[in-house]
Amino acid sequence: MYYHLVWATKNREPLIVSEIEAETHEQIRRKVCALKGDPLQVNGTADHVHLVTSIPPNISVSDFVGQVKGSSSFHINHLRDSIHVLEWQRGYGAFTLGKRDLDPVLEYVQNQKKRHAVGKVWSSLEKMDEEEEPGGGRVLREEQAEYFF
Repeated sequence: MYYHLVWATKNREPLIVSEIEAETHEQIRRKVCALKGDPLQVNGTADHVHLVTSIPPNISVSDFVGQVKGSSSFHINHLRDSIHVLEWQRGYGAFTLGKRDLDPVLEYVQNQKKRHAVGKVWSSLEKMDEEEEPGGGRVLREEQAEYFF
C-alpha cells in the first residue's frame, strides 16, 4: 500500500524558501528510508509538502508522519550558519493509493510548483481538512481516501 501525505508549514507561512527546499526534501527522503519506507516522490511549495511513500506495517501512519516532520524541521533548524527556521503545523492529510493510482499522483506531486502557479491543483490531493483553532492557527486532521481516476 502507498500513501500520499501532505502537511503544511506553521500558519501556512512560506518557510520552505529556495535556500532550504532541496535540503528539506532530502532530509524527508533520508528519514523515510531510515524508517524503512520507500520515498517515491517529495515536492511541494513554500507552505506545504507532498510525500508519496510506502509505510512499513510496524509503524502507524501518525507516528511515521510525526517522525518525518520532526526530523526534517530539526535538521533544517540545526544547520550551521543557517538563518532559516522551519516549523510544521500540527496534523497532516493521509490518503491511501493503490498501484494503479501511483503514476498520476506521482506526476501531480512532481509538478507542484507549476500546478500551483497556474491554478491547476486537484483539490482532492491538496486536502488537509484545515480548521481554525483557538489563537488563530489551523489544525490539520488526518483523512484517508482512495483515488479513482
